[in-house]
Amino acid sequence: MSFKIKEATIHDFRDMTALAEQYHKEHWFGEHTTFDAEHCHDNIKAYSVGIQANVLVAWEDKEMLGFSIAFLSPLHWAKQLRCTVSYNYIKPEYRSKGVMDLFVDKHTEWAVANKCVDMNIGDGAQYKGKFGLVAHSLGFTKIGNDSYKVLDHD
Repeated sequence: MSFKIKEATIHDFRDMTALAEQYHKEHWFGEHTTFDAEHCHDNIKAYSVGIQANVLVAWEDKEMLGFSIAFLSPLHWAKQLRCTVSYNYIKPEYRSKGVMDLFVDKHTEWAVANKCVDMNIGDGAQYKGKFGLVAHSLGFTKIGNDSYKVLDHD
């Protein structure tokens, strides 16, 4: 399979919103919260403005396979930044096929370019608590509910 990972544009937001609805249905909070497509679309649009977020989409031919959003997070104890990858969704039929690896590679490049000292990834809905194993295979260490990786700037 040949996937294309790219930065999201305004033309991707509706497809991302449709995938976000699937994310909502699969995640534990889908049982007690209501999905609002317009609100979700507006948030995705807001994430895509400025350098505080890296909004990526995966495509194969004309089908969007998934998305991943990373944020620059200031550390509370130092004048440094962390890259937090916190919103990921990949269609079930494309999971375990290397899409997340490509997302993490692109987010790592972006984090290094923005001088982040480390990265962390929370557990994604599609992994149902097993993301630690996936993150470990990508070079992350599980600490609590998240997985972390120190970034090398050399």
